[in-house]
Order: sequence, then C-alpha cells, then structure tokens
Amino acid sequence: MKKHILLLFILSFGFGNMAKADNIPFVQDGKRWTYFGRRPETNPDKKKDETYYGEYYYDLQGDTIIEGKSCLKLYYEEERSNLSGVYEGAMYEEERRVYFIPEGKTAASLLYDFNCQVGDSIETFGGTMMVENIKTVGYDGKTYKVISVQDTKSWTGAWIEGVGSKYDLLALTCPDSASVLLRSCTMEDEMNFRYPSDFISREREGAIAEVKLGGLNYRLYSDYTALVTNGNQWEGELEIPEQVFYHDEEYTVSGLEWVAFSYCETLTKVKIPKTTSRIEHYFGWDACKNPFHGCTALESIEVDEENPWMCSVDGVLFNKEKTWIYSYPAGSKREVYNIPAGVERIGMSAFDHNSHITSVYMPNSVTRMDSGAFGYCKNLGSVRLSENLKYIPAYTFDKCENLHFLEIPESVSSLEESAFRWTAIETLVIRGTFSRELYRSTFIAMNEDAVIYVKKSEIEKFQKVFSGTVLPLEEYIADDIKNPGVSNSNTSSFYDLTGRPVAAPAKGIYIKDGKKVMVK
Repeated sequence: MKKHILLLFILSFGFGNMAKADNIPFVQDGKRWTYFGRRPETNPDKKKDETYYGEYYYDLQGDTIIEGKSCLKLYYEEERSNLSGVYEGAMYEEERRVYFIPEGKTAASLLYDFNCQVGDSIETFGGTMMVENIKTVGYDGKTYKVISVQDTKSWTGAWIEGVGSKYDLLALTCPDSASVLLRSCTMEDEMNFRYPSDFISREREGAIAEVKLGGLNYRLYSDYTALVTNGNQWEGELEIPEQVFYHDEEYTVSGLEWVAFSYCETLTKVKIPKTTSRIEHYFGWDACKNPFHGCTALESIEVDEENPWMCSVDGVLFNKEKTWIYSYPAGSKREVYNIPAGVERIGMSAFDHNSHITSVYMPNSVTRMDSGAFGYCKNLGSVRLSENLKYIPAYTFDKCENLHFLEIPESVSSLEESAFRWTAIETLVIRGTFSRELYRSTFIAMNEDAVIYVKKSEIEKFQKVFSGTVLPLEEYIADDIKNPGVSNSNTSSFYDLTGRPVAAPAKGIYIKDGKKVMVK
C-alpha cells in the first residue's frame, strides 16, 4: 500500500527561498493528522479530559452537506483512552481557503487562508490573525507554503498549506508554552516516521557533522558556523570559544541549543562569546528557552561586550536591548531581584530552579512571560506582577512551595495549563476578566484549600474548573483584613479600600497583601 506522507521535517529551521508554492489540497477524504502532547481545548463544550497527554488524531472521513456546502466530517480520537470517533465538525475548501463548521453549528468559520499576504489581518475560527511572514519549503517533490501568524495575545503559529497548524489542527496559534506538536499528516492510516527520532532531531539545512571539541558538543554546518548542542557537562568556569577547528577548517560558534547545558550542576560561571547570536529551539528562535536551566551551581552568566545580540547585567543574560531576560542563573544567591525597568519579556524557564530567590519585583514594562518562568523556585514567596501582563503561561510557578499569596492584575485575561502546579498558594486574587473558557488543568495539583477571589462576573467560570472556594473580590477587600499594622515599605503592592493599586501612597489606610495597613 503506497503511503503519501505530507510532512516530516517541514517545520525545521532550514526554509528555502520564496519559490512558487504548489496548490496542495487540504480537505481530502482519508486524511489523518497525528499530534503528540496535551490537546489545546478548542471546543470547551466537548469536555474532554484535560489531563490526557499522549498521541491523538484527527481524521477526515465521509461526506456531508451543511447549508448547501459539500463537506467532509472531522473526527477526533486519543491513543491511550477510550475516546474515539468523536465528531468535531465538518470542513470544506474553496480557493485555497479552509472552512470549519463546529459540531452543532451551521455557520462556517474561516480556519486557514493560504491566499493571504504578509501584513494581512485575517478573521478566523481562532480569532484575529496577523500574517507576519511567508516562506516556502521543498519536500518530497512538492513546494509547501509556510505562513507565520500571530494573534492578539501575541501567540504565534505556523500554517503549512495542505497540512495545517504545527500545534493542533484547530488551534491556529499557541503560546511558547505549548505542550503539543504535529508529528505527521498522512493520506492513509499508516505511519512511516515515529517520534522522537525523526521529529526532535530535525536540523537546520546544511548540518555536516556532530562532534565533540574541547569538551563541548557541536553541530557543524556547511556555512562554517557551529552550534553548541545538548548534553554538555562542565565543572567550574567555562568560556565558550568564538571558533572551533575541525579537519583543519575553522567554524564560528554562532549559537547555543536550548538544552545546551540543561542540569549541568557543576558549571559555576559561563562567558558567551561575541559571535553567538541566538539560542535555538525547535519551535523557532522566538521560543528561546534558558539553555542553562537546572544549572544549580551557576552563579553568573557573562557576555563579551562586543556581542551585538546579547548582554549581561549583574550576571543575568538579556538580549542586547535589555528588553528580554533569557536566563537568571540558578545558582545566584541573591534573595531579592528587581527586574530592570524596560524589560518587556521574561523568557521560557528564565528563573528555573533557583532555590535562593525569595522575592521578585516585575515592572509594568513587562507584557509577556513564557512558560515555566519561575518553575522550581522553591523559596520564592513574593512576586509582584506587571500590571500590563497579558497572560499567565503554563507551568509558571511549578513547585514554588513557599508561594502562599499571589495577586494577578486586571490586565491578565488568560491562565494557561498547570500555571500554579505544586504551589502552596492559600490566597489567589485575580482581578481580570476572562472572555475564553478556563482550563481545569490550570489548577491541577494546586492547594485545594486555597481561596480564589475574582470579579462577580467571573465566579461561575472559576467554579467550573476549580474545586476549592471561589469568592467575589469584594469579600477579599472587605473581610480578608487581619492584624492591622504599620508599613512604610514596598509601596508597589498597596491598594486603596476599593481595591485599586496605589503606586505612591500618602498617609492613610490601605490594603496590602490582604491586610489593612497604615502609612504614616
């Protein structure tokens, strides 16, 4: 039986020049998509088990007519559960545009538009999408169009013509915290590549060798650049070289892989050369993850002053503009850290595994955190979040065992999966409004005795997904006032008696950490 695989390494780093893409059909009877991870909840009414993690599938099987449109039926199933043959809705295709009609509906929504141009704003099933880039890639004798998009929450996505989204067929974008990726798209119910060997090890075009030089692992490329790859162990201080030599050829060390030094517990200090321009992640550069996460002895990260892409401030790794924190060393013994004003983004696992830090102040310039930002910071007890933060990503506070109180500002309108997993939160104050359905998985393994305070309009939403106590914000302000005291410090966490933040309180009575305090 002939197998027609549509995707194997389309999402690799090595995209070709913009050649004319083939017109590859999308809606075809018998097509199957295979994903691995936790499925994004694209249809909350389905009430699927949000704790399921594994391989799952979409199948187009059988035709139907809805509102005069000839469609194919879309079904969903999971590998390791009894869930199979679940009807999701129907699809049809017109002039390189794919439409989706959810179960129980008759109106069609645009799912993918493969006629779009860079700069277009598209209204889709997943919301408003901005087209940021369009490239092509050749595979198996065909040229595929690959479209990079971003939604209004700054979530990104990649659409492949004839294949769909790399995150989930019906999830057009996902945050960098996404825990699901496409494995394959086939035209028959038979696989010919399996995760992870073919998927996770895909490489940028031009890789010629995997070598170990001077005690470090590298991938060498035909353009004479080298990438520091995963699995490195080092004891003491390390200065990454600008160049390495192999078979009498010189290669410039231009990047670090996202797991280059993961859990290297004997590395104490590292210096990055001026030639290193990127941290490569298999989701793409924008998903940049802390390459030193779990390096619990690492006290400082330094960068050559001539590096035009990165810099170090007090041993913390930033981009050159100091708007993005890549890595806060897990072995830094600072207990209090004030994130510098002007920082806009906290990178994936940026503070991961630092057991010394107890307090973090986040300025209002920060608009984005990536997944796992404060994971396994077991002594972190106080976090002041930016009042311009848009969402709390997955695994943000994993294993923050000393975090008992957290206030989430009004700007936050989305809480992702396992955001508070294994914390000791007793009081969670959430001031925002949530237009999307919430996830049950957001509160997995969170303290069940915690009390969540939300706006009255949000109470029912939270009660659906959290088994503990959910109360209106007014009760937090009116009743959760104990042990009046006197305070003149940490003004950033003061609120007036109506619950509004006060940046510089004058003399008077305010709310601070759920208690009434007096500023003299």
